Amino acid sequence: MGPFFVIAEVAAPLTNESQVEKALIGLAEQTHGETGCIEYRMCRELSEEVRWVIYEVWKTEQDWRSHLKVDHLLEFKDLLCAIGGTLTARKFVPLGCT
Repeated sequence: MGPFFVIAEVAAPLTNESQVEKALIGLAEQTHGETGCIEYRMCRELSEEVRWVIYEVWKTEQDWRSHLKVDHLLEFKDLLCAIGGTLTARKFVPLGCT
């Protein structure tokens, strides 16, 4: 099976904006080196100061599932929980020709 795509969304209270953004940058730096990570790109939503989208491309779904267990992602999720933030993820597979 071909590449596996994930769109994740992070939201956090405005008072924690810089803390979350710094943690997201660290998360991305560490994730780029993970097995199976093809692309891991973060974007900040212009209409919401405290919302970010992460576009992820993995070689396989199993690579992504392994990513869910790494320490740096678990630490980021703990931070979000402590400040009342959220992280959601939706999975996709490509359609047609790629």
